[in-house]
Amino acid sequence: MRRRTYLVTAAAATAGIAGCTGSEDPDEQGNETTEEEETEAPETEAPETEEEEEEDEEEEEEKTEEEDDEDDEGEKDDKTGTYDDFEDLSNWTVVDGHLSADEDRSYVGSQSGLLKAEKEQTHVSIALEFDSPRDFSDVIPGIALTAEEMVVPTIQLIDSSGDRIDFRRAVKANLPFMRYNFGVDEVYGDPDLSDVSEIRVVLWAGDEEARHFWCDDLHMTPRPDTGKVMIQFDDAHETDYTEGLPVLEEYGFDAVSFVNPGRIGNDGRLSLKQLEGLKDAGWTIGSHSHTHPELTQLSKAEQEAEIVESKEWLVENGFEEGAQYFAYPFGDYDETTLDLVEKHHDLGFGGGYPVQGYNTNPLLCTRLGDPEFDRAEEMLDRTAEMRGITSLFYHRLEDDGLENFKMTMKYLHDLERAGKIEVITPQDLESEYLF
Repeated sequence: MRRRTYLVTAAAATAGIAGCTGSEDPDEQGNETTEEEETEAPETEAPETEEEEEEDEEEEEEKTEEEDDEDDEGEKDDKTGTYDDFEDLSNWTVVDGHLSADEDRSYVGSQSGLLKAEKEQTHVSIALEFDSPRDFSDVIPGIALTAEEMVVPTIQLIDSSGDRIDFRRAVKANLPFMRYNFGVDEVYGDPDLSDVSEIRVVLWAGDEEARHFWCDDLHMTPRPDTGKVMIQFDDAHETDYTEGLPVLEEYGFDAVSFVNPGRIGNDGRLSLKQLEGLKDAGWTIGSHSHTHPELTQLSKAEQEAEIVESKEWLVENGFEEGAQYFAYPFGDYDETTLDLVEKHHDLGFGGGYPVQGYNTNPLLCTRLGDPEFDRAEEMLDRTAEMRGITSLFYHRLEDDGLENFKMTMKYLHDLERAGKIEVITPQDLESEYLF
C-alpha cells in the first residue's frame, strides 16, 4: 500500500473505522540559532547622523517584531504534527499492561511501541505526563496503528482536575501501519483542553483475553475555526430524492449520495433522471461500488472491477466530480481495498467516531450512520463546541428513520443559523481540511 504524502509538521516531544449496517462502535522544536557577531566600526568611519540612527532604530524594531511573529507562529505550529515518535519509551509511564520497543515495525523513526495486555490484565494503558499543563484546545489527537486483530484503542486527554475526553477509533486487523482519524467517544466532567496534564493511550482487553497492538507517531491535527458537518446517503435509495432533497432544500444544505450504478433504475432506487436532479440541486454523486458486495470477500481483480466500473459509469453519465469519492460498502475493506481506493479515488469514507480534526488519512474519513435524534443532537453539539468535523450518513428514509432525519436537519439548521456549524461537501473536505 502506498503512503500518501501528508502535510505534517514534525515535532520532537521529549519536552514535554460503518458502512450500510449503520454506525460503528465497533515538536518543542529545538532550532539552533547563533547570534551574529558584532564588530566595532573603524575609527575613520564617519559617525551616523541622527536620521541614520532613527532609521537603524526602526529597522531594529521591525526585525524584533518579525522575530516575535516567527516565534508566535512557531509556537502555534508546534501544536500540530508529530508529538511523540516512540523513539524514547522512557517518556511514557506504563499504567497497566506492558510496553516494549519493536524495531521491526514503525511508521516514523526506527521503532514503534508494542502494547500488550496479558490474559489476567483487563487493560493496557500508557501515559505521557507533563511537568506543567499543555494547551491542546485547538487540536485533536491521533496516532498511527497496526494490529493483528481488530482493536478499538482510546486516546485520553486528561486535564489537571482529572476530567477528560476519550477519542476512539476502530482499527481492522492486518492493515499496514497508518495514521487514523480519531473522534470523540465520551466526555467525563468538564475537561479544560487548555490545561492538559496527561495523555493516555488505552485498550480494553476484556476478561481473560490477551490483546496487543503497535502504535507510533502520536500526533495532533488542527481543528477548523467552526464545526463542520457533511450530510451523506448510501445505496441509491429513491428516498434521497423524494424525502431527503425537499428537507435539505428547505434549509439550503447540500449533500452527497453514494450510489451503486448497478442498482440505478431498480424498484425503490434512484433513476438516472433523479440523480441528475440531485446534481442540479447541488448534491455530489459519489461511488459506493458497482453492485454493493462485501469487497473483502472478492479477489483483487473482482474488487478493482467493482470500483472501476462504478467510477466509469459516474464519469460517463456526467458525475465526474463526485466520482472521486468512495464509500466502502458495509464499511468493509482490507489492504487491497485501500490500495485500490487510493489508486482510483481521492477520498474514502468508512466508519469511525464523529468530531474529528483535519483529516490525516483520506482513505478512511469517519462518519456516523443512521443516528437516532438524541445521538445526533449530542454529536452536533459536540461538533459545534469542539470545532470538529462530523459526517452523518443515512439509508432509506422512512418511518422513524425519516423522523430522526428531519429533526436532525432542523437542529443542524438552528446551529448553522447561530454560526456554530457549517455544512460542507467532500470537495470542501478535500480542498480545505486535509492535514
